[in-house]
Amino acid sequence: MRRLPLAGALALLLAGALDTVALAQELPRERLGARFGYVLTSGGLRDSYDDGGNLTLHFAERLQGGFYVEFQLGAIGMGDLQRPELAAKVAEAGGKFAIFALDGIETEMRILYITVGMQFAGNLSELWTGYGGVGLGIYSVSIPWTDGIDSDVFSDQHLGANATAGAMFRFTRTLNLEVGAGLHFFHNSASPYDLYHGFTGGDTNPLIVEVSLGLVLDLR
Repeated sequence: MRRLPLAGALALLLAGALDTVALAQELPRERLGARFGYVLTSGGLRDSYDDGGNLTLHFAERLQGGFYVEFQLGAIGMGDLQRPELAAKVAEAGGKFAIFALDGIETEMRILYITVGMQFAGNLSELWTGYGGVGLGIYSVSIPWTDGIDSDVFSDQHLGANATAGAMFRFTRTLNLEVGAGLHFFHNSASPYDLYHGFTGGDTNPLIVEVSLGLVLDLR
């Protein structure tokens, strides 16, 4: 008779463990997260600004099985311009860029983007979930400037795309640690009026690599 309480307790513990595994293996209907990444660049973008950082907010809604539709809103910060002589060259285009002819002007580059696309996610183990996705949208290249007295922001919009891949580790019932990588691409012209082209010494169609960490909340 003494074995009955012990057997009952073991059964409850086993049922709880199985329930936790089942919860981990069930894909959530929605996910909301934020990731912060280190951005690696090349070509004229690296020569003008070196590497940068990226912050992305993302939301995914499950359609069927492991397929999700994903929305991303992000910002890539490239820091201050390392080649001030490019500002004078851009000013030669005239018009609104004539302000760059001033001495002592400070500029930086920010790339803002909003994309929508498809993501596939699947369980790698009881606590690990892998994912991969692609998205299309708008990349806006912004050049804030100041001369110490006045300031303004110029921007151009470009059609772009991104691809992401990574894994999420579940450490609570609904919270995950995300480790991933991504590629960003957008098309720009070789026009002297194109901000990205001018402030990177003639670079076009950049490919930007991102490695990131983040937190993801499962919304069930």
